[in-house]
Amino acid sequence: MTSTTRPFWTIPFSPDAAHIDLAGERAFLIAEDMALPDFHDVKSALTGGPSVPATVSFNLQWSGVVRRLRIANETDGFEGVYIEDRLNAECSAQQEGFRFVSDPASTTQNVFSVIGRERNGVFFRRRGASALLDDWTKKNKPIVQGG
Repeated sequence: MTSTTRPFWTIPFSPDAAHIDLAGERAFLIAEDMALPDFHDVKSALTGGPSVPATVSFNLQWSGVVRRLRIANETDGFEGVYIEDRLNAECSAQQEGFRFVSDPASTTQNVFSVIGRERNGVFFRRRGASALLDDWTKKNKPIVQGG
């Protein structure tokens, strides 16, 4: 897949690399030695400027419910159910002559993290507002409502 066939900020992952379990209130995203170009700056990345080969590894684990939130916004055309939780993360990156390694995941200073499910755009309009939310509420614990 080239950058002309997908948004430039996406990268394919193995299905085994990511998992979200809203009922279990946890998620993870893991990459090991994922090859990608290092463009050095945003301008080079957006214009296809010079890059060097690099690899990244990361382990992101979301868990530990802080609060649940339900939002439905007809005006802006989206709805979602979200779980504010805690994230533990560690990562590393390297290219020739440079290597970065974060502190261990256990030292993560989480400010804000959330997992959830959202419907917007044509997907919001196809089923109607609050259908996703009603399904979620029937299957899960009560959540705080917001808007």
